[in-house]
Amino acid sequence: MTEQDSIVASRTGGALGGSSAPAPKPDYYLHSEGILTSATPCTIMTILGSCVAVCLWEPGGGIGGMNHYLLPHELRPEARAGRFGSTAIQLLIGRLEALGCRRIELRAKVFGGACINGLWRNDRLNLGRKNVEAAFATLEREGIPVVGHDVGGGAGRKVLFQTSDGTAWVKKFREGSDGIRR
Repeated sequence: MTEQDSIVASRTGGALGGSSAPAPKPDYYLHSEGILTSATPCTIMTILGSCVAVCLWEPGGGIGGMNHYLLPHELRPEARAGRFGSTAIQLLIGRLEALGCRRIELRAKVFGGACINGLWRNDRLNLGRKNVEAAFATLEREGIPVVGHDVGGGAGRKVLFQTSDGTAWVKKFREGSDGIRR
């Protein structure tokens, strides 16, 4: 984990991808606007509503990473790059290439993009849908296949991702719930 990653990730003490094993304890929690890559195996966790997490890894290479962005496209050039899908995905790819991954070998899983406000579910204001569309469009443009996804709907998610092999676990919150116990 790089020093820059430490700003947006905190160390912490049913699987998507074929495993029926219980979810492991996460090594890192990825905050919104975060990008985390690792050349050593680790498990990254994040919580998503309308935000999207793109998880990339190189099968057999043991290298992978995750981002967590809030908005599909940057509004002004000086804005924080990790906040926007249009730049956060590019940064994730670049960091993985810097660790030795070959872009042609990368695989992707995409999570999140819920419409927490049901009034906007079928509306042009559906931010979650726009975030998901940005992820799929960028990954297609970069030639990176999406091999798994859990997107849309009206419920937030907790996602755990293993960088070493691409295994992911998703736990959805109750639809209409903000995930907070009162």
